Amino acid sequence: MTLEEIKKRKNIVGNVIEEKGIVYKVTIVPKREKDFQDFIKDYLDKENKLELAIACSVNQKFKLCGIWSDGVNILKINI
Repeated sequence: MTLEEIKKRKNIVGNVIEEKGIVYKVTIVPKREKDFQDFIKDYLDKENKLELAIACSVNQKFKLCGIWSDGVNILKINI
């Protein structure tokens, strides 16, 4: 999805989801797997996750993920 499309979808889904007792933050991430890996590598160090997603996405296509972190570990689920 384009950035505008994914922003609209995120507004519908909301900011958090819960699955199996874990509360995930709904986050816009790059769609391409390689770009997503680059995004996750810098995820904990960057305050603005949307700017990070835009910078990491080579083709400017995005998806939504639920992301949970304890500051060291990161879990993700596709939305």
